[in-house]
Amino acid sequence: MNALTAACFAACLAAAGCSSTTTRGQQQPLVSPDGNYVLTVPVNESALPGMAGTPVWMVTITDLDGGVVHQDRMSEFSARFAVYWDWGPEGRVWLYNSDDGSVWYWEDRGDWIKWMWGHGRQREIDYDIWPPESIYPAYAE
Repeated sequence: MNALTAACFAACLAAAGCSSTTTRGQQQPLVSPDGNYVLTVPVNESALPGMAGTPVWMVTITDLDGGVVHQDRMSEFSARFAVYWDWGPEGRVWLYNSDDGSVWYWEDRGDWIKWMWGHGRQREIDYDIWPPESIYPAYAE
């Protein structure tokens, strides 16, 4: 996808009611590095029984036609706190949760799977992958 197509796509999303933000680490919509997906992180009501009706940040990945490919309906990222997100160069979605400093990623393995990476810049998994710096707010050490 070239820059003009991506810009037109973002404009169409905005016109359709998807808000666009430009805060570092909170930009949306974001086109994936391979140009096949679009990431948004809207606030929706949680689908978890213990959090039913609670506003949460919900990672949502769509195809270029707007069809939902994945939506984290089990999100526990309370909208009371800020989250920061971005695509990694390898096509993973990364998210930093300001509530507890946890770092999460979603990876396409046929289905999008959510994994906890660690806290702050401290990796807590054996898999040698690293989040992009763009997900960290200025205050995160």
